[in-house]
Order: sequence, then structure tokens, then C-alpha cells
Amino acid sequence: MKDKTLGLISISRKAGRLAIGFDPVAEALAAGRAYLILTAADLSPKTRSELDYRIKQSAKTVEVIELPLAMDDLSAVLGKRAGVLAVADQGLADALRRQTHKEENHEYVG
Repeated sequence: MKDKTLGLISISRKAGRLAIGFDPVAEALAAGRAYLILTAADLSPKTRSELDYRIKQSAKTVEVIELPLAMDDLSAVLGKRAGVLAVADQGLADALRRQTHKEENHEYVG
């Protein structure tokens, strides 16, 4: 099922609706373009703390989902190593939310 999440992330990137890396994500937050934030499982606590601060400073509430994927797993899809992503499209953000919640529920059942 993680392949479906990676597929949606890839679609977001190809559509130009994905901010990749801390600075682009911070810019998307400041501009109000971020609908969903995704973080890698191995994101450093310092980066997470700075991200939380930036989210609190933004004009709208943005959900953060920690993916069960490491930065190296994401780099295979993104073409570069990054631990923070922002989805800048409501439809893609909703699809990623549904998929990640589906994966969480599946992991607890099985």
C-alpha cells in the first residue's frame, strides 16, 4: 500500500503541486498554498520543531502526516533527498489523507 502513497506523491510532483524540502515548504506555508504537510519518519527533531513553529505562524491550519517512509525511500520518487513535503492542491491533499489513513488502519488490523 505504501506504493499508492508514493504514487500520489509522484503525481503531485509531476503536476507541480509539491513543495520539496524545508525552505520551499516554509514558503508554501507563508503564502497559504500548503494544504497538507508530509514528513519522513526519520526527520530530525530540530527540523520538526522548526516546522511546527512555521505552521503556527501560518494563516491557516495545516495537517501534518508523518509517513512510515525514510528520506531515502522518498528520494527514489522525488529525485532528491528531503524529509518535508507540502501538497499545494486540495484534491491531491485529500487523496493523500485518505490513502495514509487507509494504510494506518490496515497496519493495525493485519
